[in-house]
Amino acid sequence: MVKIIQQTWDELDILAIAELTAAVYKIEGRGDYTLEQVERYLRNMNVRFPIEVAMLATDNGRIAGWIGLERKTENIGEIGRWHPFVGEFADRDNIAKQLIEEVMKYAPMHNMQRLEISFDETFDSNVKAFENRCSWFRSLGWRLVEDTYFMELDSLKDSSEFAIPDGFQLRPLLEIDHDELYKCHHAAFTTSEAREFYDLTSEEKRQHFEKLYDRSQNINPDASFVLTYEENVVSIVLVVSRDDEEHITIVAVHPDFRGRGLAKALLSASIKELRKQGTQNLSIGVDTVNTPAIKLYKKYGFQVTSRLSFYSWRASQR
Repeated sequence: MVKIIQQTWDELDILAIAELTAAVYKIEGRGDYTLEQVERYLRNMNVRFPIEVAMLATDNGRIAGWIGLERKTENIGEIGRWHPFVGEFADRDNIAKQLIEEVMKYAPMHNMQRLEISFDETFDSNVKAFENRCSWFRSLGWRLVEDTYFMELDSLKDSSEFAIPDGFQLRPLLEIDHDELYKCHHAAFTTSEAREFYDLTSEEKRQHFEKLYDRSQNINPDASFVLTYEENVVSIVLVVSRDDEEHITIVAVHPDFRGRGLAKALLSASIKELRKQGTQNLSIGVDTVNTPAIKLYKKYGFQVTSRLSFYSWRASQR
C-alpha cells in the first residue's frame, strides 16, 4: 500500500531520491545520467531553489515517487520542474496525483495561495512524458498560463549597435530604487504579451517583482541597465548569472516610450558588456505569443532551443 510522507530537505535520503530520479529520466527519454550526476544536480538545484517540503510516496518502505516544493515568494509556491518523479508502477498515474494533491493540501495551510509548475526542454524524445505530466495537473484543476520559448545565443559576435536616443540616459540598474523600477516594470507588463503577469493578483505581482530583482541573487551588475528620461525609468534589461551562462530575465519598455528603439539600445549595451566579460552562452525566455519580442531577439541571433510550459493553481479554486 502506498503511503505519503512529508520531509524537509535535510531529512531526505538524497542518494535514494537521486536513484529514483535517474531511473525516471531514462524511462521518460530525458537522458541517461549517472547517479553521481543526478545527485550533484539535485544538490545544486536546492542551493538555487531551496525545497521547503518534499512529499514521498513509499511502497512497503521503498520510495515509489517524490515531489519537491519551494517557496517562490511569500504567498506563491513552486513545484520543481518535471516533478513529480514516479517509478514504473501499475498505478503510476494515481501515485503522481496523490503527490500533487498532498502539495495542494500543504500550500494553503502554510500561506501559499498560489502554486506553479513548469516543464522545460520539451523535445520529441520526452513529449509523451510531458503530455502525461500535464494531464496529471489538468485533472486536478491546474490551468495552462503560458507557453515560453527558451532562446539561446551561443556566440556573442560583434553585431550592429543601436545608439541611445537623444534625451535618454543609460544607467546601471543597481543604482535605481526598487519603487522606481517597479513603476516601469508594472506599466510595461500590464500592457505586454506576457500572459503570466495577468495571472497574478496585485500583491503577487509585487512579490514576483521583488523575487526577480532580488539583489542578493546573481544579478550581473555591469550588464543590467535602465534607460531614464527626465529622471524616470522607462526601459529595463536585467541579466542574471547562472552556472554556465548569462540569462536575460527582463526586457521591459514603458508603453509611453515604445517604438523608439529603446529595447534595441539596451540589448546592444548589455550584449556589448557581456562580450567584454567573455560570455560564451546567453539565454532568454519569451512567451510564444509575443511575436514582436521574438522577432527582435532573432535579429540578435537568438534561436529557439526548447519550449517551457507553465501551469498554475490557486487555493481559492477548492
